[in-house]
Amino acid sequence: MGALEIKKDLQDFKTAVRKLSDGIGRASSLWSDDKFSELSLSVSHVAAQSKDLMMSGDRCCSSIDMFDRIAAEKY
Repeated sequence: MGALEIKKDLQDFKTAVRKLSDGIGRASSLWSDDKFSELSLSVSHVAAQSKDLMMSGDRCCSSIDMFDRIAAEKY
């Protein structure tokens, strides 16, 4: 899997997490019970983990790009 595929997958994942967060945010005006608070907390946890995943994915792509540059060098 190349860096471009990983970047696309990361973008798709980021979009999905953003949709989830936005949906929970919109629902907050409708629900105000303990279960919603629990759900909201869980989504916040997912968002934090997603940020870590995105940062790891960016580092992975940078490593792949660096490896490709080194592999393309001619001696």
